Amino acid sequence: MSVVRDSAMTFATRVVIFVLQGIAALLLARTLGPSGRGLYALIVTMPHVAAMIANFGATAATAYSVSSGRLKPGNALAIALAFPLSTGLLAVALLEWAAPIYLRLYAEVPAGLFRLAIVLIPLIAIFNNLLGFLQGSKRFLSFNLLNFSNPAAFLLIFSLWLFVRGASIGGAVLSWQVGFAVAVVFGLVLALSGTRPDFRLKRTHLRTFLSYSSRISLNEIFTFLNYRLDIFLVGYFLDARAVGLYTVAVVVAETLWFLASSAANVLFPSFAERPLAAALELASKAFAAVLWLSAGLVLLLALVDRPLVRIAFGSAFLPSVGALNYLYPGVLLLSLYKVLASYIAARGYPGTIVRF
Repeated sequence: MSVVRDSAMTFATRVVIFVLQGIAALLLARTLGPSGRGLYALIVTMPHVAAMIANFGATAATAYSVSSGRLKPGNALAIALAFPLSTGLLAVALLEWAAPIYLRLYAEVPAGLFRLAIVLIPLIAIFNNLLGFLQGSKRFLSFNLLNFSNPAAFLLIFSLWLFVRGASIGGAVLSWQVGFAVAVVFGLVLALSGTRPDFRLKRTHLRTFLSYSSRISLNEIFTFLNYRLDIFLVGYFLDARAVGLYTVAVVVAETLWFLASSAANVLFPSFAERPLAAALELASKAFAAVLWLSAGLVLLLALVDRPLVRIAFGSAFLPSVGALNYLYPGVLLLSLYKVLASYIAARGYPGTIVRF
């Protein structure tokens, strides 16, 4: 069954990505320390938030438009590339204008690095849209290769920087930027190998695309802020060191999501293309499987989290375990939400409560 095969491949890729991200998180923590790790998070998180807002739900709209047949692949790819260029550049200009306010709130953040980081906003949005296009096209080999390329590129570039120049926050931020640029180029190669963007767009194309993206955008933005707003709150009320400790707890906790994310990504096109009864049956089975498997992973991690944090990140990060323990219930519930949200979005009702 292709769904099982694609799910297994996506899950295996997530495991590899988890390992790469774990190594990268270890290097960042070990070389930058709690304070440096916190400053890095405060610098790179804002461009991700801005890219999510500027993209206005385009990633999910791209996946839905292609998988449901609402748009031809060429038209969907054209919008997925053009849309974030315009909105992303606008976001860069607005953040450049608002940078003094942000830098007053987080006085420890280096101004030059923050201004350099926000330039990446359009590329982050394009990268996400390319993932959405490959997912909607059910090209899961390319989807997984692109997902893999970003952490792999960052790890390689940051490792080379450490070897040549030594540890620095600037080196980490530059490695993050170059890694994203490499991944976007690779994503374009993958997407264009099977589809040519068709920029001969009609109003109906844009209306179809924006009708879906506008309905899901607020849900995506609030969901992402739910994952990342806490970093800004910790930085505002405490300091960069506290952000570094909390970020490590989040990194460890979010590794539990690769199972749910794999299932949600692979099942999205199947939820969209199947009749309602078949889609409901598939969703029910996926929901139950993710529930029990995720609960088992949470229990397993809870048994080894303290020695894991000490060995991987060092004794300086042991205070992260306390925060990690409070994150476990939320991680489990959000794992279930990923599958439920994938079903609701795939059926064309983003942001709407559907009887499940």
